Amino acid sequence: MHLNGAGVTRDMSTKGVFVYSMVLPPKNASVDMEVAFPPLRENAPPVRIHVRGRIVRTERNTVVPAHDGFAVTSESTILGGGEHDDVGEDRRC
Repeated sequence: MHLNGAGVTRDMSTKGVFVYSMVLPPKNASVDMEVAFPPLRENAPPVRIHVRGRIVRTERNTVVPAHDGFAVTSESTILGGGEHDDVGEDRRC
């Protein structure tokens, strides 16, 4: 089963990411996500990070439901774009 969704990152490293989301995927689900950052300067391409991983934790926030979220452990991380990416190739982290 494939699901699509959107969220906001809270924390991110080469080992994983935590995402605030109204939809919480089940634990152990496989995920592919892309995190996009605005260009670092005018006329530079945006920076994007593609993460493939697995859900390791979900959190429900009873006080602030907008802060429900999930943690992903990264199986692969690919960095693309950015002002120093002259050849347009992706870089694995």
